[in-house]
Amino acid sequence: MAAFNYLLLEMDCPACGQATMLRAQTHMASDYEGDERGRFMDREYRLGEPMWWFPKDTPDYPDWMTWGTGQVADIVYEVCPACCPLCDSEVYAVVKFKSTTPLLVVANGLECDRNAAATRWEGR
Repeated sequence: MAAFNYLLLEMDCPACGQATMLRAQTHMASDYEGDERGRFMDREYRLGEPMWWFPKDTPDYPDWMTWGTGQVADIVYEVCPACCPLCDSEVYAVVKFKSTTPLLVVANGLECDRNAAATRWEGR
């Protein structure tokens, strides 16, 4: 079972087209460990808000990326699943991260297209 956090994304649902707040799941900066504030999981963040994580000068810091390469890229993309609260459609949002900060949604779509989006965006 993986640890994860949530991103609160104000956007138009790719299924119904209505403006809504999607609660998208992210594995970035997620871990069962934590610090004095608690575990690095089950937290909600908005775009532009740095995620809680190990300090940059610790050996655990490079593990903030889901694929655990041990190399910290400057920019990372993740395809984050969500469910529209208005139409109940399963959708995704591609989120651009700089370090542990989610910056913006660069693409979105329906769940049935998520694997193709992951192939295109993740690991860039």
